[in-house]
Amino acid sequence: MSISSVREQNRLKSRAFTLIELLVVIAIIAILAAILFPVFARARENARRASCQSNLKQIALGIMQYTQDYDEKFFLAEYGGGSSGIPQVQWYQAVQPYMKSGTQYGKGGVFQCPSYTSSSNDFAQAYGIHSDLCPSYYGSAPANPQTYPLSILSNPADKVLVAEKGNSGASYSYPVFVTSEVYWTNGVGNPRGSKDDNDKIGSSDCDDTSGASYECAAMPRYRHLNTSNMLFADGHVKAMVKSRVRWFTNIYIAGTSRPSDSYNAFQWDGERAGWYPWAS
Repeated sequence: MSISSVREQNRLKSRAFTLIELLVVIAIIAILAAILFPVFARARENARRASCQSNLKQIALGIMQYTQDYDEKFFLAEYGGGSSGIPQVQWYQAVQPYMKSGTQYGKGGVFQCPSYTSSSNDFAQAYGIHSDLCPSYYGSAPANPQTYPLSILSNPADKVLVAEKGNSGASYSYPVFVTSEVYWTNGVGNPRGSKDDNDKIGSSDCDDTSGASYECAAMPRYRHLNTSNMLFADGHVKAMVKSRVRWFTNIYIAGTSRPSDSYNAFQWDGERAGWYPWAS
């Protein structure tokens, strides 16, 4: 073998990685991936949260335009359907003409949160309206349905009008988010002076579960890095951290409870017992 051939072989050997060097490189890549992937995932979710907030701001404009066209009154959450003999109508249909986006049943377009990938097709609205301010008359079409004016909101900047929500059992959902005290807290105002808390909020954060619990389909979802985008009645949108939403401050609207409503009759009783407001 010539001297030049030996030198060439030695040169090639000197360029090759040893096993230890290769393992070190792999370890460094793995560490970098472990550091960067969560950062990328967080950045992606932040972008989705921003897109969801944009959806809600457009929905806010649609709601405001509707109320201006209809004597400053809110719409019903839904009516008809079931055994009523008339087509089911939901609030999405009321605001959809002002935005020209999405469907009348709250699907697609501005009604679709990019972080909500439900396995349900027609019954998985991502956003729900305040169930007391916009009552639901599913399965009926009353001659004089209860609707409320803008003036009923004494502090609109504090009240959540539209919240992110989901569905339960991948089979059904609601066009509202539930506002009843019993789903949010363990007894605000009873006895007088009790704390405005939300002890039950953590146990209600679920999507597409096998169970069929009402609160999973109608309570706020915290999809965006443990925050939930919420549209307030004055038109602003804010990402709320779980457990920071207070029932009496942000959800309860005086004058909207009804004794015949199985979900907010608790407020009716509380108002007449003098529980709200309480001495904090």
